[in-house]
Amino acid sequence: MLLNRPPTNPLSAAFGRELFDAFTEVDRMEDVTVVIITSALEKVFVAGGHQGDASMDGPPRAFSKLLQETNNLLRG
Repeated sequence: MLLNRPPTNPLSAAFGRELFDAFTEVDRMEDVTVVIITSALEKVFVAGGHQGDASMDGPPRAFSKLLQETNNLLRG
């Protein structure tokens, strides 16, 4: 998975959903044991949430819950 949102790779609800979907799919694959998320940017991986992203302006708890559910998939 490649994160490429110059100039600072801010998180967005769309990326959170993409991340959740990717890990849900990987969770079903018995032969996958490692997932690597990389940044297309040289100096920044993720600088935080995008302040002007309308999808992030919704319920922040929903976005946090989605990221927590993604994290829980990793523990499985």
